[in-house]
Amino acid sequence: MNAARTTTTALKARGTFDAAQMQQLHGLHESIVEICQHAMLVQYHPADSRQFHVDVIAWAIEWEALFWVNVDSDTWHEDEWIERTEDFALAKLADVRHDCLSWKA
Repeated sequence: MNAARTTTTALKARGTFDAAQMQQLHGLHESIVEICQHAMLVQYHPADSRQFHVDVIAWAIEWEALFWVNVDSDTWHEDEWIERTEDFALAKLADVRHDCLSWKA
């Protein structure tokens, strides 16, 4: 979440922060929160406590790019965001399942 705040601050300082970028950051924040909820559900606890945040932010950035490329190409519908985000998050968490204390997915 600090990454998004840092980006916002940097854009404001440069005077280049516009409505489109604000919308983009809002979408990223939503993705971070949604993916974080799934990580918390399965109690994802990597050995390095900072790794949780690093992973969730990286996954959210990857997810945002993947989602909008597919929406823009008419492969996916924008209304499917919640379901597709859940599937994406669970696939990422399956890769680190050994660090999940309560795998109920």
